[in-house]
Amino acid sequence: MKITLLKSLFNYYQQSLFSIRKIKNKLFLKGFDQKFIDEFVNQKLNENPELEIEILKNILLKKIR
Repeated sequence: MKITLLKSLFNYYQQSLFSIRKIKNKLFLKGFDQKFIDEFVNQKLNENPELEIEILKNILLKKIR
């Protein structure tokens, strides 16, 4: 259940155009263990190495509009 909540919050924050650093901070503030967060985010980045670039690109596109 904890992993499901983490995935859900990660996806929500990603869609809200938060940077990886900000997402990690928000997850930590929600009460998740820092090691657990780091492992999850590293897994996500291994699955999609361009993830952080895509998020930053979307942030910039939103600011331009």
